[in-house]
Amino acid sequence: MLRPRWRLGSKLDDALGRTYRRDSATAALSGVYSGVLGPFLGLVAAKTLHASPAMLSLMMVAPFVGNLVTPLWTHHLHGRPKLPFVTIPWLVARSSFLLVACAQTVREFAFLVFFTQICESSSGPAYSAVMERIYPAAQRGRLMSSVRVSRTIVAIGVTLTAGNLIDRWGYHGVFVAAGLSGVAAALVFNTIHVLPGADELGGGEDAASAGEAWRIFRRDTEYRRFSTSLFVYGMGNLLLLPIYPLFLAHTLHVSYGQQGVLAFVYMLALGIGFAGWGHVVDRYGPVKCVYACIAVVGFRPLIYAAAGSYGWLFPAAILGGLSDSGIEIGYLNSILSFSPPTLIPSYQSLHATLLGIRGVLSMFLAGAMCTALQAHHLGYRPAFILSTIMIFSGLWLGRKVNTR
Repeated sequence: MLRPRWRLGSKLDDALGRTYRRDSATAALSGVYSGVLGPFLGLVAAKTLHASPAMLSLMMVAPFVGNLVTPLWTHHLHGRPKLPFVTIPWLVARSSFLLVACAQTVREFAFLVFFTQICESSSGPAYSAVMERIYPAAQRGRLMSSVRVSRTIVAIGVTLTAGNLIDRWGYHGVFVAAGLSGVAAALVFNTIHVLPGADELGGGEDAASAGEAWRIFRRDTEYRRFSTSLFVYGMGNLLLLPIYPLFLAHTLHVSYGQQGVLAFVYMLALGIGFAGWGHVVDRYGPVKCVYACIAVVGFRPLIYAAAGSYGWLFPAAILGGLSDSGIEIGYLNSILSFSPPTLIPSYQSLHATLLGIRGVLSMFLAGAMCTALQAHHLGYRPAFILSTIMIFSGLWLGRKVNTR
């Protein structure tokens, strides 16, 4: 776990330092959880359980279905402490994930993953509000980046070990250990002291209704342009989520140990990215950070399209790690930069709803595309070309966004 002085080069006051350490401890425990889920969930389904494209799409679509109900979730946030709206979904999701290890069929596996992912995704609006309240704006980007470096360092070690363990003894015990670590992370995060916001003190605007997010979309021109460009980019990027594990399992025949090494490289790049992008956010703004990362990630599917062997995937993993870290930091901070403090949950709700829509549409498109490509014996490479075109189209649409 990284110390605040070392990361930021300046001393934090006692309260902020305590918050930072607890957030870093949460991140380290979450690194065990994410270090298993991210690299191996889809590959286990495709390689061991022989999941069809439809089943993989069902698993991958779950977080986006959860995002579609965030306006209702956000409505209940107003006037209430935000921390429980983060930790309770985390606890339910990560406790339920323990049952995934007991699944005997691909259907049981897919539906349990679907449920846990929906629960996990519902914490987004509250998490944004918590981050806004526990970290000062001038240091938020660097502090959040530093916390994510802690998570990534742990995940790096976990992926190498987990891949070899799954190759030798199967996924069940590894998934149980990951779920227990995820539960512990939620319990530690619940100990962070969060100052009440204006809405909890009787001030601020009225609670966000289901239609409030769309009123924001209509009246905030710059955020509408930003969201539209992200929608097109996101469709292209998310389109590949169920296709990656199929390509790895059935085209390149990657083992779990090889996937662990690949995930190690990805997460190493992710950690380097978190260490650098936070400074970019604080100096140049989160919107510029997001678009710079989109320009980088657009080359990842091109590499997959050309890949003839396992070795080709390493530069793709590096580009993916560098870009995904900046997009994660940039997304949240861009919402905070566009939104007035009292409307942060509403802006996060709008962002999550649009993410949900494009995610659901992408999974349906991916399922239909896989079926058509298999029927004509074309393989998965045309999907990577389409993804590249959509990603750079989204980047082009964002050229007029005010990068405030």
